[in-house]
Amino acid sequence: MAKAYSDDFRRKVMQAIELDGLKKCEASLLFNISRNTINLWFQRKAETVDVMEIGSIGNFDLAVVSYLLNCASTKEQLLKMCQAIAIHLKPDGRFVSLNNNLELLPEFYDKHKKYDIARRCA
Repeated sequence: MAKAYSDDFRRKVMQAIELDGLKKCEASLLFNISRNTINLWFQRKAETVDVMEIGSIGNFDLAVVSYLLNCASTKEQLLKMCQAIAIHLKPDGRFVSLNNNLELLPEFYDKHKKYDIARRCA
């Protein structure tokens, strides 16, 4: 099974390459990770769009996001995320968000059943 790296570690490696000018092969040796892992991180970055910078892609009746809003670090970021989504909604459009409450106790997991959402402890 592949080793899971923290987001901080990933950012540190990518910053060393992008900002400090380290070559990928040098970063691989310095940080003791495979070159394939580094390439995968850069590929994912190239394929990923920041919701706050997405620009106009059309108007929709419904916008659905999962586990996005809880990624906002500040109230300002949360507002920008919601505004970026709102500009893509038609006047009567709806915005649905599914987020995870990490502090929800297991005895409350069954409260989601009426919404066809199942939660369990692994």
